[in-house]
Amino acid sequence: MRIAIALGALTLAACTAPPEGVVAELARALEARDSEAALALVHPDYADPRGDRAALAADLRALPEAFSRIRLDYQDLSTVEGASAREVTATGTLDAELVGDTTWRVVGPAQLELLRDDGFKVRAGLLPHLRDIRDLMRRRQAALEANDAEALRPLLHPRYRDGDADLQETMARLARDLVGAPVRLRVTNYRLELRGPTAHLDEHYVLTVAGQTLPPRIARFTLAPSAGRWRILAGLYPEVGTTSPTLEYRPRSN
Repeated sequence: MRIAIALGALTLAACTAPPEGVVAELARALEARDSEAALALVHPDYADPRGDRAALAADLRALPEAFSRIRLDYQDLSTVEGASAREVTATGTLDAELVGDTTWRVVGPAQLELLRDDGFKVRAGLLPHLRDIRDLMRRRQAALEANDAEALRPLLHPRYRDGDADLQETMARLARDLVGAPVRLRVTNYRLELRGPTAHLDEHYVLTVAGQTLPPRIARFTLAPSAGRWRILAGLYPEVGTTSPTLEYRPRSN
């Protein structure tokens, strides 16, 4: 109750807060796992590549269910006015950790757009990369566990490449590798580094194939946007001598 009252007071104060203050109060609300207090600081016309305010609300409300502890640190924020003093872009660096059955650590540039009506509210840029990449990796896991290579196709970037293998060659290999043995993937944590036009994602995982649990491994993916959404650009089949391939797991017949 005291947390809810405190967050309510912070939200009221944010009505007159500068843009940096609104971003800080929003981060505190999410850290307290109070998605409704966070949404009170979101503009009705919010939009990003994942969708509108309703899509954002669904994503934010899912966070307390997935994570027992959330830390969001927006560092070195600076602001620039847009076409009018009502429009402001806040730019800085995000250092975040979301702890749960699968823990996420995220580092990289952040850019939030704010619009002032009755105080500043966030109109775009609220954790869009984390939200989209979490969804990407959930869909990948579902496709693997369903032994469905075609469900992986829309998750791969059109320019996907590992070594000499392009998208079509990789899809053919996936189709061969995903036939047969049941697969279960348990991911313990992700490490996501945003690098502007690309992102680097380390996946710490344990794979079980046909009831046999394999030793823990680390997969390293390169991600890039396609049509505004993050897609896997490389990493399903690393070259020989690098990190163990994420799909080189099927028992091979002689």
